[in-house]
Amino acid sequence: MTRTSLSLFCAFSVLFASSISAAQSQPQDSTVVLAPQPVSPVALSPQPVAEGPRLRASFGGYGGAVIATQNRSFGAGPGLYFDIGVQANNYLALYAHGAFGTLLLINAAHASAIVEVTPVRWFSVGSGVGLMGHIGAGSGSGWQIPLIVGFNIGSNRWPTGARSGLRLAIDGGIGQTFASSPEAYVHIGANVGYVVF
Repeated sequence: MTRTSLSLFCAFSVLFASSISAAQSQPQDSTVVLAPQPVSPVALSPQPVAEGPRLRASFGGYGGAVIATQNRSFGAGPGLYFDIGVQANNYLALYAHGAFGTLLLINAAHASAIVEVTPVRWFSVGSGVGLMGHIGAGSGSGWQIPLIVGFNIGSNRWPTGARSGLRLAIDGGIGQTFASSPEAYVHIGANVGYVVF
């Protein structure tokens, strides 16, 4: 073999070896498979319930009695009571309260403006200022500071945000007659009815 042929053979051998080495050094084409990400469920929050101003109303049966300082007392019942006004929010209401009843020849009624607080749904307490009058067994009239303690049974909820249910209440107060010789009195009664608040 001549020197020229040997040189060509060596050159081809070097080129062939270089080609194989370059091919082996090329990065392999790999396909990356991404695992699907879990989809967390979207929690749907309930629609907020309005808690702003709304109707405050109640009505039902009433019965009560008045005890005066001169040891006179009279009753009034059965009768009716009613409330009508505004529930400012879940905790505060302003309404007009009235009740009347009759027992034999004795008729009595009282009416008041009430500011009521409801710290929890089942319990309310209110007070204000009002008038009271009666006919029979010493007719008269006077002013009073009422006190109403209510127990709200049931928890129906209206779309407006109002609550409703059965209402049991102590309906009382203290006051004084408008007579020339004023006489103090205590009024105590009870209500059973339906309330929207």
